[in-house]
Amino acid sequence: MNSDLQKTAEDIKKASEDADFILVGFGREWYSDETPEITAGDGISREEAVRGYEKIRALIGDKKHYIITLAYDDVIYDVFNGEDEKIVAPCGTKRLLQCKSHLMTPDEVKDTANMVCPVCGEKLAYNNILAEGYMEEGYLDEFEKYKKFLQTTVNKKLLILEFGVDMKYPSVIRFPFDKLCVYNYKSSFYRINDSFPQHVSETYGRGISVKTDSVDFVNNYL
Repeated sequence: MNSDLQKTAEDIKKASEDADFILVGFGREWYSDETPEITAGDGISREEAVRGYEKIRALIGDKKHYIITLAYDDVIYDVFNGEDEKIVAPCGTKRLLQCKSHLMTPDEVKDTANMVCPVCGEKLAYNNILAEGYMEEGYLDEFEKYKKFLQTTVNKKLLILEFGVDMKYPSVIRFPFDKLCVYNYKSSFYRINDSFPQHVSETYGRGISVKTDSVDFVNNYL
């Protein structure tokens, strides 16, 4: 066991106990091999993902929280069961289908074998960033709830945990999390990833960089 990582994990546990609110972001290190278009073996296993999410769920406990994730394999919903209103996935989901013009649940599709839109007859795809003409309406209701959650954290003890977020889609998690920490002087921010864990200079003293694989860190230390 790495003693520095173990200490960081203990610091995070202490910070979670002291926090009024917890905000969690998951990045591409959390793509499982159930992610659409990800070849088996290129992502983490479902078991690794589930174990990690379970550890984060235990860490959060009964604290007020919200989660934003870049993963679109939906594994997180199996662990945070019944907490859909506290999760937003801007890169999409497998729980909705779309053609170029219509968005629907799988239950609304009559021809599930051929994945054909019942409205226009076009081929359906999962409602995620891989879909042609990705329909962002699929996550916008949850994103509004996310923004309302952020408003409640102003001038409160906010623990920000960012796991495996690199510089792809930085405007979704990385840059907004930086801004939150800059303006909330009662916040603490742990940025954990294996490629670019650095913080902006304005969060010095409250932004903690941990250069390691975030899935391994959560599963082996938290």
